[in-house]
Amino acid sequence: MRKLSLKIFIGVCVIILIIIGIMLCPYFYIKKINITGNGIVSREDILKTSGLDSPDVNLYAFNSFSAEENLLKNPYIGSVSFQRTFPDTL
Repeated sequence: MRKLSLKIFIGVCVIILIIIGIMLCPYFYIKKINITGNGIVSREDILKTSGLDSPDVNLYAFNSFSAEENLLKNPYIGSVSFQRTFPDTL
């Protein structure tokens, strides 16, 4: 029983380390952002409001729910959707 608990603990630690490695890996930083269907709000305003104006945003760590909430506060924006294309496009 003790060996099984140790194996489970080591397995969980390995999974956590892999997730942290992916979150910190620059390979998954967002390098390309495609904005479509926009005619009124400037690209810069959209990027700033959504939190995408920073150069080191990880595709996995990007909080699309929070960005959507912030963007929908603008009266000129009717709907928002995000599509991730791996490894570096949003």
